[in-house]
Amino acid sequence: MSAFIKACKTSDLLKNTGIDSQISLGPAAMFFLCPKNFAFTDADLEDFTTFMQGKINAPAASRVYPIFGNAAPIRGITNNKENDVISVQDDGAQVFVRYGFYNRMFNTTDGGLCYAKSLQSFKESGYGILEVDKEGKFVARKVSAGNYKALPVDFMYSPSPDMATLKDPFKSNFMISYSPSTFVAQGIVFAEVEGAGALLDLSGLIDLETSEFASAEVVTGSTAAVGHLTVSAIGADGDSINVKVNGVTISGVVVKTAAETTATLFAAKVAAYITAASTLNGGYTATNTGAVLNFTGPTSLGASLNTVLPTSVVTGTAATSTAVAFTGGVTTSSKIKLDVGTECCDENIVEAYPTEIAHLNNFVVKNEDGDVVTPTAIAVVAEHVEITGPFISGETYTVTGGLASDLYTNGLIGYEISNSLDVTIP
Repeated sequence: MSAFIKACKTSDLLKNTGIDSQISLGPAAMFFLCPKNFAFTDADLEDFTTFMQGKINAPAASRVYPIFGNAAPIRGITNNKENDVISVQDDGAQVFVRYGFYNRMFNTTDGGLCYAKSLQSFKESGYGILEVDKEGKFVARKVSAGNYKALPVDFMYSPSPDMATLKDPFKSNFMISYSPSTFVAQGIVFAEVEGAGALLDLSGLIDLETSEFASAEVVTGSTAAVGHLTVSAIGADGDSINVKVNGVTISGVVVKTAAETTATLFAAKVAAYITAASTLNGGYTATNTGAVLNFTGPTSLGASLNTVLPTSVVTGTAATSTAVAFTGGVTTSSKIKLDVGTECCDENIVEAYPTEIAHLNNFVVKNEDGDVVTPTAIAVVAEHVEITGPFISGETYTVTGGLASDLYTNGLIGYEISNSLDVTIP
């Protein structure tokens, strides 16, 4: 736990000039790039490192991105402060117009080309900053009593890296520009109550990529469920029977005529209607054994029909009885087989974290309609992930990563699955 307190504060109002604090930021060691919706309160300062860790693992729209710190120490700082703008009038009088912008450049020798690529993804403003110095103090902007935000930045980008020479190593660069007005007028410095530097140990997420280890495997095929219903009375001419499953008609209204003189004949007519409508009713077909209707559900519904009772809506004195619930349905069970590695170096995360990665909520599987399909099992086999679920042969499923916060909870700390992968079931 690392609690922070206000080390000093300033205001844009005139102040008495006595000095009771020497607190200011030392050399920059780290920055948190914060979206516009980022904010924190005095309560968050009670354990600010944990609070920021949560923000690092938040969804992308509200995520905070740490750069530099102990993971990639700042090796060089260049401060190019613009001159303050002072206008000289015709009579020689000087008029203050504005303060000059801070234009600051930072570099690190760590992280290599992959880190340079990450830094260059932040090409626009829109993100504010929290700056952390080498002692772990950080500066933020006070917006009201007990409420704080990041300092606004007018410009940020990562210049091209400095290529290595015979004297100097490869360096990744990052530049920020902002007005000192907000920094001085609203800036407030926070320092840890005990110890120093816990924030500096935080680092950004590492992108993971999934790929197919091998083609998906069908474990079991789908089997259609079967149900029954008896035509117990044919009624009079003009009476009807309408068979339904889960409240949806599969036969349409079947009207008795003079030709149906027995329950067997009426059952045969109802069965013929159901089969003829199979392209419209979702794939149900039927036969009859005497007066008993035998329904076969769509193969694709498999086990989902088991225990469902067929029903009917009748008119007149026609009647049905002895409904028997669907049974015997089996849903296709298939395995999607994945490798998971780091995007940059392709480090095998499954091998490194076999227990941590074997959680179903680390992955999201969607069908061709974009609906989430819930897997039934996940396992690590021979250093790859196997996800088992009700995946239908011939269909393509899209696998993406779960929330970074879920991966963190499951022990995959500091990672996010960043790509999507399409897998076709044979």
